[in-house]
Amino acid sequence: RVRTMLAAAIFAKPDLLLLDEPTNHLSILAVMWLARELATSDTWKDRIVVIVSHDRQFMDEVCTDCLHISGAAKKLTQARGNYSVWHKRRKEQQALFAKEQKARQDEIDRLREYAGHGFKYGGSASQINKMGMKAKQADKLEEVLDEHAEELSALQEDVDLPIHISAGGELNGYVVQLQDVGFGYPGATPARLFQH
Repeated sequence: RVRTMLAAAIFAKPDLLLLDEPTNHLSILAVMWLARELATSDTWKDRIVVIVSHDRQFMDEVCTDCLHISGAAKKLTQARGNYSVWHKRRKEQQALFAKEQKARQDEIDRLREYAGHGFKYGGSASQINKMGMKAKQADKLEEVLDEHAEELSALQEDVDLPIHISAGGELNGYVVQLQDVGFGYPGATPARLFQH
């Protein structure tokens, strides 16, 4: 049924084709055919195909542009290239942003340390004014840091999170037990293909 609906959508040649997890329930040969059809056929060069998929290899073969929907930043960003190109750029953006955030935080710490030493660096009016200026600079940098918090959460939302599943030991009894179960199609002969 899925193959039939997919084939009907492709052979209709719409101007906009929306595919949600198109590789699910397809054989390897069907996935390869679909990738080749979408990537090489002249039909799709002039049309828009939007694919939502977790199949990275399929996206690499088919996509020429990637759209990223950020739930944290509530925005849609577009990037040229397939998924692997987008993923590489994203990792570079994350590393650069983390480096910039660390540099800002280091500068804030340095400014706060200078401003908080009181008369250690001299008690003249110019030194006190300089300490006040450093404190104001640190405040402004902290505002920038706070403004970038949303961007930071948007960049970190797709970071792989480690999952640790521990075994709970042996179970007493059944985890799942089926009794008086049967399987059949309505109006089919025999009425039940399987019965226990």
